[in-house]
Amino acid sequence: MVLATQPFEHIVAKQLTVEYGAAVNGGLTVDGVAVVPGVMRVPGAGEDFYVTDAANGGDDSNDGKRNSPFLTIANAQDHAVSGRNDYIIVFRHDDATETWPIELTKSYLHLIGTVGQQATPTPSICPPGNTHGIVLAAGGIEIAGFNLRSVAANQKACIYGAAAQQWMNHIHHNFFAWDSEAYDCILLENQQCQMSIHHNYFGVHGYDNYGILGTGGGGVSRICIEDNVFFVKGRVQATGVGGIVIHSDFGGTILNNVFRIPDSVDGEAITLTGQNMLVDGNHAMAGVGATTTQNPYKEDGDNHWGLNHNNGTMGQPA
Repeated sequence: MVLATQPFEHIVAKQLTVEYGAAVNGGLTVDGVAVVPGVMRVPGAGEDFYVTDAANGGDDSNDGKRNSPFLTIANAQDHAVSGRNDYIIVFRHDDATETWPIELTKSYLHLIGTVGQQATPTPSICPPGNTHGIVLAAGGIEIAGFNLRSVAANQKACIYGAAAQQWMNHIHHNFFAWDSEAYDCILLENQQCQMSIHHNYFGVHGYDNYGILGTGGGGVSRICIEDNVFFVKGRVQATGVGGIVIHSDFGGTILNNVFRIPDSVDGEAITLTGQNMLVDGNHAMAGVGATTTQNPYKEDGDNHWGLNHNNGTMGQPA
């Protein structure tokens, strides 16, 4: 496993392996280069809209085409059509000029950041005040290729899903709290359904609260959380509370995630309430040669636990 600040595709060898270059199997490209791993061009997709900062030609009076990009994601979404599978491709993002929060109201919208266009690994989504970064207000939304974070005083989530009965949202290949802190990375309420969260990197710098928190109004339903990396104990900021805390009434999967934990209390990697979640193949660790004194997994409901690792040994939740 590689944890140094190397190119995006090498940060975690197991989780984020990808070769950039020509598109493979229909992968989304810009100027012949793959935009971000795992992003596929949907058959029959709608329009592409481009966003960049003012220094590189971004202007909301432009038409949003490749050589005439918009300045803000909010304006690009205004031009998108719900249900058409439109793509908003972000090269560089100026947080100071954006409308906050970025409320995604168009269904089947693909919000995609590019790799290697800026100093941080991917474009920044960082609201300047105490507000959510992105609000999921529709279904079928894809978010990939961003560095999501917040200012120090912010106690809102980087991505927030509140509307009831949203279906099929897809969050993958993002960095949360990569080079500055966050509070909650992803907060889900009111029965988010059939959501997929995979190949994200949570909290290298540190987050205050949770990596993924799913609660309230029936919690989450049939969610898939797979192949993510969680630094519950960040390298700089105060230790977070937990990696994944989920309430589910209709089940889902939590598979093959990796956690760095502070080993302060039980359940720092995964805590579950509700029922019917399948949990298997996860790894929690507290340091080289360390022996954990707390159980990183906690069961407060009726869920199903397979083989999960605690600093190299396998065990059942507290």
